[in-house]
Amino acid sequence: MYNYFIKDILKYLPHRHPFLLVDQILEYSSNFSLVAVSNMSKNDFLGHFPKKIIYPGFLLLELVAQSCGLLLSISNPKISKDIFYCLGSVISAKFKQMVIPEAQLIIKIFLKNFNFTAYKFYGSIFVKKKLVFTTTLILVQKKF
Repeated sequence: MYNYFIKDILKYLPHRHPFLLVDQILEYSSNFSLVAVSNMSKNDFLGHFPKKIIYPGFLLLELVAQSCGLLLSISNPKISKDIFYCLGSVISAKFKQMVIPEAQLIIKIFLKNFNFTAYKFYGSIFVKKKLVFTTTLILVQKKF
């Protein structure tokens, strides 16, 4: 089991609260795959459908993108600190089920292929082993 917690994640992602969404890394395979965890409270989304609070769909996409950035940053520690990865393209995104806050989200990502500074990933999010979101996206490497 590979465990990175928030203090470790902060070394690899430029995001900070409230935009840092990944809480823990459970599994990691260099330049190939990563499994992460995100825990959100309902207080984070009180204004998003207040009568029935749901996790915003764009944050599911951001959660996968951050997990992909983590995989690339951890796998390539010798890359200059002025390099970062950002979302370049969303090829597909499918919302399978609404996600309510206070659910633990398990994020699984796989690097499908890459070309110079573009990296194509497949990502999925599960809640209680049920698939709730899938995406194929491209991260691009940029300089600060």
